[in-house]
Amino acid sequence: MYVAVLSLCILLCESLSGLILPQTTPDGSTDLTSLLSHVTLLEQTVTGLQTTTVQLQSDLQANKAQAAAEISSLKNEMASLKAELRVSSDNLSILQNQSLDNMQLVMALASKSRKASFQVSLQLIRSPANIPLKFSHVDYNAGSAYNTTTGKFTAPVSGTYMFWTHLEMWNSTSYTYVYIKKSGGVNIVTGYLKPHTSSNYADASAVTVTHLDRGEYAWVEMSSFHFVYGDTSSYFGGAILLVDG
Repeated sequence: MYVAVLSLCILLCESLSGLILPQTTPDGSTDLTSLLSHVTLLEQTVTGLQTTTVQLQSDLQANKAQAAAEISSLKNEMASLKAELRVSSDNLSILQNQSLDNMQLVMALASKSRKASFQVSLQLIRSPANIPLKFSHVDYNAGSAYNTTTGKFTAPVSGTYMFWTHLEMWNSTSYTYVYIKKSGGVNIVTGYLKPHTSSNYADASAVTVTHLDRGEYAWVEMSSFHFVYGDTSSYFGGAILLVDG
């Protein structure tokens, strides 16, 4: 734009320089025809300059308006981005707090789930055959994984567990087996009871280490009917040794 104005001014100066020179005839008088021609040329040049100036002013105003609109648009976009950034920052803060709360909850649950150990005992009963013995007296039940109603231990997490049992029989006259079983009726370990010829008492024990998936059961069964002596002489216990990674 400025180059065009400068060029126009140069051309105008050149035209005017020709107009301001004296126009004379050979006899020294003024050449009116030539003077009028130059005046006409000057008028045309001025008219062209005015037209160009108006156009330049119009272009300048249009450029100013466009620049102002673009600046306004950029300001609006910046304000919108700032608002979005604030919202994103707030959301991130909320998510971080939620993640912290969730992590604390998971850690608390994990801590509780790892407390899986118990020791329970029997009162004097006539034990049924091939169904879970229900040890009604709870000596210890961390994590509440043993159920006195069903006689079963439920694994709170997948891992390696150790189980043990000892049963003392009264008035026993026949051989019998003592099983520690898990879900599916799988025998984990078997204890064997052989009656004493000189005593009415006999006992059987079993100890095992096995893997249980979360939700699987473990319990004690006998292969035949017997009177099981109660108190602390007959018991069932277990504990988690290692939680699956």
